[in-house]
Amino acid sequence: MLHALVHHSPLHSAFPTNQLLKQSPETIKSLFLTYRLTGDPIYRDHTWAIFQSIEKHCHVPTARYTMIINVDENPTRQEDKMETFFLSEMLKYLYLLFSDSDVVPLDKYVFNTEAHPLPVFAPMI
Repeated sequence: MLHALVHHSPLHSAFPTNQLLKQSPETIKSLFLTYRLTGDPIYRDHTWAIFQSIEKHCHVPTARYTMIINVDENPTRQEDKMETFFLSEMLKYLYLLFSDSDVVPLDKYVFNTEAHPLPVFAPMI
């Protein structure tokens, strides 16, 4: 019943229906920024739980991480693919979240869409 309601509702697009885990960094980035802005350790706890799940389900013996085909299956099936943003963004935000706040401080740096820290410059007026 709920399935039919959701799939025939104007809200259908608001619900995730894709079971593929692509290792996108947006959730970890949001947790990193929220932790840095609030200092609330609950965001580190949530991130650690996510990282443990990534280790359990995505890590393969060849020292890399794969995508998960369907997150609703247990055991999970892995796709033979690792996105570059997993290394360049996801791991960077994980490192920074568990680092001291003086490592790439948010009042001195901003991050571009590829997670590169760029220095904040003072206006020259």
